[in-house]
Amino acid sequence: TSQPVERFNLTVPEAEELAGFEMKIPALTPPEFRLIGATYDELREAVILHYTTESGGLVLLISQQELDSDYQSIGPEAIIEMVEIGPYSGEYVIGGWMIPEVESGADATLIPNPVKVVWDANVKLQTLRWSDGDFLYEMIIAGSAEQPGYLDKDGLIALANKFR
Repeated sequence: TSQPVERFNLTVPEAEELAGFEMKIPALTPPEFRLIGATYDELREAVILHYTTESGGLVLLISQQELDSDYQSIGPEAIIEMVEIGPYSGEYVIGGWMIPEVESGADATLIPNPVKVVWDANVKLQTLRWSDGDFLYEMIIAGSAEQPGYLDKDGLIALANKFR
């Protein structure tokens, strides 16, 4: 797996050029977060921005892709909470896909082939996604509530409402 600095090695304009669209981003991000960089995901045809806190304890990914593109799935047992993002309906989910054999990035050599993943509602991931009819927007925050700068559901929704 690539490290964030290696994977997110583009500027926002460079990633936008590859995607062929201008990205909407929050007019103001929380002061604890800084932008590491951007990437263009060819498979999803998405621009993804990688933010982290100074301590590195929290990671915030913001992505945008055209609505007709494939998007990341959630587990069938995931609990989806419908939320409002301005005039749009959105989905808020806690949890994420995990590889049972892998406890951390240090265990990458333990990843089986083929990879089998399971949905884990207890993993410290929150996802908020919504569409404006043309694009799909997604924010994923990883980390625990004890970390400085932590965003809960209301914090993610407030940030989403600042997209311009």
